[in-house]
Order: sequence, then C-alpha cells, then structure tokens
Amino acid sequence: MRIVSKLGPVATLITIFLFSLTNFALIAFFGGNFSFAFSLVPLAAALICLGGLAFPSRLVGHPQSNLLLALVFAPVALTLAYAGLQAVHIPSLAFLAHPVWQVLTTAPHAAISLSPTLTLAHLSYACGLLVLALAVLRIAQSRPALLVGILAALVTAAAFYGIIIFAQGNNWVLWLPKTSYLDALSATFINRNSFATLAGLGILANLALALHRVGEISSRLSPSQRLRAFWLLVLKPGWPWLALAVVCFLALVLTQSRAGFVATLAGTAVLLGSLCLARPPARIPLLAIIGTLGLASIFVLASVGGSLGARLNNAQADVTARQSIFALSREIISQYPLTGTGLGTYQQAYNMAAQPEYLSEVNGTVEHAHNTYYELAVELGLPAMALLALAVITAAYILVFGLQTRRRAVVWPALGLATMVLVGSHALADFSLSIPAVAIMAITLITVGLAQSLSARKDSPETTPSKTTPILLAILAVALLLVSSWQSLANFHEFRAQPTLTAISTVAKNTTVPDILRARKHLETCLALNPWHPTCGFGLAYTNLMLARTFGLSQNSDNRGLALVYLNMSRNQYTESLGLAPGSSRGWYRLATLEDYLGNRPAAIAALTNSLLVGPAEVTIAASRMPLMLTYLPELSDDDKRLYTDLALRTWRGSVWSVAPVLRANPSTLPVMAEIIKNDPPSIERWRTNIGTPLPEATPVAPAPETR
Repeated sequence: MRIVSKLGPVATLITIFLFSLTNFALIAFFGGNFSFAFSLVPLAAALICLGGLAFPSRLVGHPQSNLLLALVFAPVALTLAYAGLQAVHIPSLAFLAHPVWQVLTTAPHAAISLSPTLTLAHLSYACGLLVLALAVLRIAQSRPALLVGILAALVTAAAFYGIIIFAQGNNWVLWLPKTSYLDALSATFINRNSFATLAGLGILANLALALHRVGEISSRLSPSQRLRAFWLLVLKPGWPWLALAVVCFLALVLTQSRAGFVATLAGTAVLLGSLCLARPPARIPLLAIIGTLGLASIFVLASVGGSLGARLNNAQADVTARQSIFALSREIISQYPLTGTGLGTYQQAYNMAAQPEYLSEVNGTVEHAHNTYYELAVELGLPAMALLALAVITAAYILVFGLQTRRRAVVWPALGLATMVLVGSHALADFSLSIPAVAIMAITLITVGLAQSLSARKDSPETTPSKTTPILLAILAVALLLVSSWQSLANFHEFRAQPTLTAISTVAKNTTVPDILRARKHLETCLALNPWHPTCGFGLAYTNLMLARTFGLSQNSDNRGLALVYLNMSRNQYTESLGLAPGSSRGWYRLATLEDYLGNRPAAIAALTNSLLVGPAEVTIAASRMPLMLTYLPELSDDDKRLYTDLALRTWRGSVWSVAPVLRANPSTLPVMAEIIKNDPPSIERWRTNIGTPLPEATPVAPAPETR
C-alpha cells in the first residue's frame, strides 16, 4: 500500500481518468449493452479500485459506520457467492440441480443454473459492479463533486447529441441506421427507455451540483439574508448546472418514455423535498425553485411533449403485454423459489416456461422481465432477494441518517436517496439497470451519498487507518483483473465475429466465404481461450453450418465433400455446446435439422423433442420447426405424439400468421396439420383464411424433400 500512497497525485489523476474514460465509453457506445462491453466493466473496475487506494479513507467519524456499510456490501457479496455456487456442480447438492440436466443430458456438470457458462459471465460483471462501488466509496469521501460532475457532463453531452440527431430527422444511432423508436429520441442508446433513465439521472446529478452549497446557508441569518446567501452560494455559481439539467429534461421528454418520465419526477421530488426538510434555512428559495421547475416542465411538455402525453394516456397495450411476462415470471419463481434458475438465465427460463398462447400476447424475443425485481427473483431465488433487500434497506437508512446529520454536504445523501427512488421505481416497469452505463451511474450516485452520509467531520479525533481493508481491496481487485482480462480477450474475438454472424443470420448477400472463415477463426480463438464461453460454441456451430450451405450440399456440387465435412463439424459442435447449455431451444432445433439431413432420424427426433421441451413457444423458431414436427409425427411414440400434437395445435392458434406461410411452403405437411385441427372450429376458420384451401383429407405423410 505504501507504493500506491507514494504515487499520490499521479495515482489520483490516473484513477479519475480511468473512471471518466469508462463512463464515456459506455455512455457513448450504446450504453455498453453488448457482451464485449460487459466483460470490460470488471476489468475497468479492478483498475479503478487499485487506483482508488491512493485516496484517503475517513469513515471513522461515526462509531456504527463499519457495521452499517457491512450490512450494505456483505449481503451483496453473499448473493454473488451464491451465484457462483449456482454454476458449480457439487455432487452432494445434486438434488438442487435444475431438472433440465436430468431430462436432457447426463453431463457430469449438472448445476443449479440452466446455463453455468452464462451465469459465470454475468457473475464476473456483477463482481465488477461491486468492486467499482467499493472504489467509489473510497474516492467519494474526498471528491464527491468531481465524480458527480464527470457523470453529469457525460450524460448532458449524450442528451445534447440526441437532441441534434432528433432535430435532423432521428435516422441514426451513432453510425447505425435507426430501426426502432423512429419517432423517439434515444441518443447513443438503442432503447429509448434506458436512455430516459440515464437522462433522469443526469437531471438529478446536475441539480445536485447546482445545489451542493445549499447546506452552507446558516439558520442564524434573517430571511432576507438567507435569500441573498442562496443567490450568492447557489444560484449565481450553479446556474450552468441548472441549464444542463434543462437539456437533460428536454431529451427525457423527447424519448417519450412514460416510466422514465414518471420515475424522474419521483426522483426529483425526493431530491428537492428532502433538501427542504433537511435545510429549513433554504426552504423558501428551494420551494421557489420547485415552482419554477414545475412551470418550465409544463412549458416544455406543452411545446414538444405531445407524443409523450399521448403515450401516457394510452398505456394499456404495453401493460397487457408486460402483465403476461410478469405472470409467467411469478410462475417460474413459484417453481424455483429457493434456488432460482441461475444468474443471467432469465431468457432461457422464460422460453422454457412460455407456452404457445403467449405468442399472441408478447411480440418478439423476451430477454428481460421488464421488472428487475422479478428478473432477479427468477434467476437467484427468494433467499438471495432477501439479502439484496437487506442491502437496499440499510443503504436507504444510511442516506436518511446523512440527511439528518450532515449540513454542508447534505445534498449528497439527498442525491443518493433520489437516485434510489428513480431507478427503483423505473425497475418496476423496465430493465434499465441491466444496461452497464445506467447501472454504473446509479451505483456511483448512491455510493457518493453513502460515503458522504458517514464521512467523518474535520474535528473528529484522529484514528489509525486500518491496513487490512486496503490489502483486501487490492487482493480482490487483482483477482478480478486477472479473470476479467482472460474473459475480455475471449470476448474480443467473439465481438470481432459478431458482425458476420449477424449478417449470415439475416441472409445478407454481401457476406463472402472469406468473411465467414475469418469469423470462424475468431470463434475458434475465443473457444481456445475460454472453452466454456456461453455463445462462441453455438456461433462456431452455426458458422460451420453456413460454410456447408455455401460450399453446396446438392448431389451435383463439386464441393459436396467439403460441405459434408463442415456439416459434421457443425453437428459435433452443437452437441458439445448443448452439453454445456442444454437450455438452448434454438440449438436443439438446429441439431435436429442436421441429424435429419444426415438421415439420423432417431437422433433428429430426440433433438427436436428436446427443443420443444426447453422452448415450447420460442418465438424465433416456433413456426419454422412445424414442418419437421409434422413430418415425424406419424412415427412417434404415444407420449411424444401427444406432446407434438398439443404444441402444433396451440402454436397454430397462437401465431397462425407466422405458421401458415411455413406450411404453405411445405405442402406435404398440410394433411397432418389438417388431422390435428379437424375438431377445432376456430382453427378450421383460420385455415380457410390463411391457407386459402379447403381442409384436406388426413393421409399418412412420408418424409418430404422440402427445404425446412
């Protein structure tokens, strides 16, 4: 620790630079919502933590500070330890393993988690957030305004960029053409709701910086003197921050995010209201500011907030879809209340539980629960949620304590409490805390409030600094640095391959064989570095499949032999990847198509059945696997026939608009489908409307040569 302390100003400057660079990169590039950015967060956090050791720690003024901080951070650490346990196979705890391991595979690494590789990747990211919070806790004891100022400036710059792009037609997100939220501002983010949360946090940060000297107004002053002091200490030096808050508010309104707008109003009310209660000498001017901000908000809403107002009045459609997701989340929680399904596995857990009826209620792939509390309860279980609740309640208590005891620094506890209200309320309706840029800013603002709530007074008695805490922090940071460096290197190769994978999955015509081979090389390097990577295995299997199709599998193809080599490599890679992550319905389906082409019908049926079990209504393949289901239906066992028939009928009912074109392209499967729906009048009517032919007679179906 002496080496770090001797670096002094150099170490502090480097640490602040790293903090600024990390947040700039995350905010500027899609909020960091891609796998490579997720792996860089723990790497940056470890470096910031090591640099943070150069900052002095003064949490010695309150006798209960260590206990209170332990009640915040220890429950989080225990929760992360349990998440690590979810990904490990422990023979003595085999009875807790997720049932998918027993039904689909006999792999010896059965675990609580649906996908141990995904859980470990998310665990590394979560550990990075924890280490970053510990670093900010140390830095914020002496530099709270600097940390908050950096974040406020970055968010305002992103908001200003978003306003410019919106004024120019709102056609781009950075260098990418905008494909969603075409009438709403999203700035550097893809999702407008996530950016709305960030803009709301920017408003709070700017307001806090404008008001950070409000605690210096003495109660001994007369009313007129208080007003003059408020002008000299707050308004005169703080008006630029108020102007930046207005920029963030304008961006917030243009996002048209209902939940983001309401959550920001709640957070702002808590920030200003708590300052009014905590600092009576400044109450009158603060109330005047509240009134002025209210009038300004009404003016902005009246000028440019028409679309937001319309969405606030017409929220029923989104509420219906999200209620379906919430209901299914509660069902999953009831199935795994103690263990959860594994950190980071919500999408797989949802796909496994969702039934075809949901296809008519929920559009698109469901990656998040649109409620952070439900999502964490699904993944971690209720006991872990109780630990996290203890941490949140203790943090709120510390912030309220800071409001009651701090005078000059009272704005920071108020900011922390307001941030908790904003992100906590928005988490009821969306997943913004799953976006790294939003999560890091929220954690930073809350931790600044915690650090200042318990920070020692200057006249506190001197105590000998603890040497144990810095040593433990250094060990933790170095361990995280090593692990995250290894993961980041593997994820870098996955990141380089991703554009080609996206292009070939959308049948892009400009993708060439050299492009695919280059992506394949990156994926092989990724797996060489990290054989348990959660996505590179499936990516490599799909790349081999695309190479087989590109070289030509037809009988008269000159490269058929090479194509069959790649086809078998694809099958073997899918088999290996599914042994590590058996919850991938799409992986099982692609394996089934490969086995079907190669003539391995029993293996194809087994893989297709597994696909139906782990994703009975996965939206990306629910329609496309229908021909294969109907082809194999006559030769199945009675139990499998009931499963296939039931799912085929319910998928037809739930998404006839997507199933009908697939069946029309595979006419030999129509008689089997007709036999399934012949006793269901609504389905017969849909047949006439969408297929356009009379219901055919049921006949045995032989394997068909159509392309499926």
